[in-house]
Amino acid sequence: METHLRFVYGILSVLIFELVTCPAMGQGLIKKHLSPSDYKLWSTLTADKISDSGTWISYYLKYESHLDTLFIKNVVSNKEYAFPKGSNTKFGAEKIFGYIDIRKNLNIQDLHTGQLFSIPNVLSYEFAADNRFIVSLEKKDTEASSLCIRTAEGKLIHSIENVTEYKINNLRNKLLYVTSTGQASNIGQVNFNTKISFVTILSGLPPKLQSLTWSQDEKSFAFYGLDDQWQLFYYQFNTNNINNIKILPKSDFSMHEIAPDNGMRLKISSDNDAVFFSYKNSQIPSMEQPVVEIWNADDKLLYPQNNAAENTNQSYLAMWNPNTGKTIPVSNKQYGWTTLTGDQKYAIIADPLEYEPQYKDFADTDYYLMNLSTGKKEVLIENVSMHPSFIGTSPDGTYINYYKNKSWWIYDIKVKTHTNITSDLATEFDNSTVDPDPELYGFKGWAPDGKSVLIYDQFDIWQITVDGRKRVRLTTGKEQNIRFRFADESKPHKAAFNYSGTQNGTYDLNKKNVLSAENRLNGDAGYYILDRKKLSPLALKKGKINSILKASNKDTYLFIYQSFENAPSILIKAFNRSSVRTVVQSNKQQQNFYWGSSEMIHYAAPDNTLLNGALYYPANYNTSLKYPMIVYIYSRPSFKIHDYVNPTDHNGIGFNITTFTAAGYFVLLADIAYEKGNPGISAVNCVTSAVKNVTTKGLIDPDKIGLLGHSFGAYESNFIITQSSLFAAAVSGAGVSDIIRTYFSISGENQKPEIWRYENQQYRMRASLYEDQSAYLKNSPILHAKQINTPLLTWTGKNDENVKAEQSTAFYLSLRRLKKKHIMLQYPNQGHILSSAAAQEDLSRKTIEWFDYYLKKSSSPKWIIKSN
Repeated sequence: METHLRFVYGILSVLIFELVTCPAMGQGLIKKHLSPSDYKLWSTLTADKISDSGTWISYYLKYESHLDTLFIKNVVSNKEYAFPKGSNTKFGAEKIFGYIDIRKNLNIQDLHTGQLFSIPNVLSYEFAADNRFIVSLEKKDTEASSLCIRTAEGKLIHSIENVTEYKINNLRNKLLYVTSTGQASNIGQVNFNTKISFVTILSGLPPKLQSLTWSQDEKSFAFYGLDDQWQLFYYQFNTNNINNIKILPKSDFSMHEIAPDNGMRLKISSDNDAVFFSYKNSQIPSMEQPVVEIWNADDKLLYPQNNAAENTNQSYLAMWNPNTGKTIPVSNKQYGWTTLTGDQKYAIIADPLEYEPQYKDFADTDYYLMNLSTGKKEVLIENVSMHPSFIGTSPDGTYINYYKNKSWWIYDIKVKTHTNITSDLATEFDNSTVDPDPELYGFKGWAPDGKSVLIYDQFDIWQITVDGRKRVRLTTGKEQNIRFRFADESKPHKAAFNYSGTQNGTYDLNKKNVLSAENRLNGDAGYYILDRKKLSPLALKKGKINSILKASNKDTYLFIYQSFENAPSILIKAFNRSSVRTVVQSNKQQQNFYWGSSEMIHYAAPDNTLLNGALYYPANYNTSLKYPMIVYIYSRPSFKIHDYVNPTDHNGIGFNITTFTAAGYFVLLADIAYEKGNPGISAVNCVTSAVKNVTTKGLIDPDKIGLLGHSFGAYESNFIITQSSLFAAAVSGAGVSDIIRTYFSISGENQKPEIWRYENQQYRMRASLYEDQSAYLKNSPILHAKQINTPLLTWTGKNDENVKAEQSTAFYLSLRRLKKKHIMLQYPNQGHILSSAAAQEDLSRKTIEWFDYYLKKSSSPKWIIKSN
């Protein structure tokens, strides 16, 4: 074992020496310019976990070479361990640390002694009973697996053979397991008390069991069993009923088939009176090819969508009461959308096709409330979006929250009343007044007593009682241009799975809550503590602080800090201390290279809306020179201003800010504000204003400006160069050129007509082609291609199902017919974003060569030169 460890750590020492530049070695060295051969030095830092008391942290450094390494570090003593290719990590308090290596070995690091031992062929593992025991499911030489229980020091206590599944409880002091010999299955229980005990609970079960599920209070469990057909089983502990096991066979659920499905997760109600399970219709879909496809304009769905639905045996949700034996289908073929109230006494169901055909990403529908004790349903609300953020339930099952007519409403299930709780507040809860493509700012959750809710507007957090009478703004973000949001740094806050919807978390405002804070003017981001409705800074710094983790037993926090100039680092902060400590610094080799810098600029849209632009300066910037500039566009990208960007040619869209600044370019990420019905013209006006702002600073050569965009940004780029000669060269990737043709096309991804993107989404037309034909014609690049004077490079993946390659081909044919300067790149076997390393490298190289040729007058590569 010791020889093995010396060998492993010997390799690690070489690996770390090669990949991490020592600061002392960099002292006194003259900085140099970045080249592609240097890119492999860069890593991506990812925070993983923090131990219960905040003494230890784990993190990853990931490299393009795939020499990825997992690290753990003691933030008090600075002791550190490195584990190549480690994953699936767990801290056992401050005592042990576990991870799975590339050979599927479970490795346990003793955090006190420094000893490490390995367990081979581990499929999964847990730490149990206050981390005193290690539970691992281990694959043996045969197909069978063993459930092994060891002490934290690695001593094997017990091994259970032929285990197919296990499930540990939330307190991690007992677990259930399934054993199967192929002829029959058994279920046993392990109890981790002062002494470990083993109990066989059930035997002689079907040979295959699946989806072992604890109830919330751990007084019962449920599972599926398969013999010649699936059955549902329910077992209840400590009852006076001798028959603790209840079975729902297929014969009790006629015309349907019990069918396990992860999308309809097995669930036991909080009162143990109901089991929710998945089922399918017994009818087997036909696989025969039709003689003819009948496309009827009166159909709710297009033929390909309808055909796919008819030939997919969809799973639905049902409820079974083990005590009465009663079963109720909760969702079905018509009412396929469903979510449960917090107490699981009711279900909200909806018909996704209610108002089809619609031309929205999330269709409007009517929601119904089903009483699960009777199976009866009644209309809850009509004509509301099916986006999951528009409807939710209180954790106690008393209320339903929903958004309609620009207001938040509360429905009281018992008294059947609807209350508008935000009707006369002088604020907005969606962004429809500033963007024709509206989004909700969000409904975050509930107070623990269920008497008030927490809602976001553009900047702030509101606490509003369910009767709407008391409304308190908890933050003052509007006055400071800071957007405050709850930071889900711990599990109790996070929304839970609830079938088609989600179950919002609870936030106790009498305790400390962490808020994220983003300055909407300069992009700075950090955290505050909201303690009994009083705000105090937790971690603030010029740049971006995010990725918060909290120690479960102490007010110790982990963050990642970064800016464009500063490589990501891990910070540690104790709430009662003023200082924030840097405990991990990535990419120290950056100090040996010239690097760019960034600043936020501000400019006005035509309607005087103040917009941001992220401006990046060239590496080794010289104030006496004027530089070329690349403008990148895609809606509002300036929020990336403080993102650290590793230099790389492995980018799916061929654009990397750092490689361009290293090559002597300014880079501008320009935000765009959209006017209804004018996506292209809005882009022209806002981007022109942004460029004008930069040119007046005297930083750039106004004759050497390039434009670059991908996807929707490529559409914007295609259109801008039909209206302006501001740009000396342009690159557009996977972009629409003919919005009329795309409007009348079908998505290869989901078989939906693309009309919705134009009428109610990104293109923001807000009307059909027939209602505002002139707007569509006015904003379609290909119809104005004659006016293009800018050399254009386009690229597309030939397998792109988002924006089909035919859009790039059509633009190519148009520009070819008009004898414009244009080259199209088509990448075989690639999609909307290039995925192969070779294609990424080729596109990155050609993009910078294109701009070098037209903006720097560099020598022309052969691929640009006209061939005869």
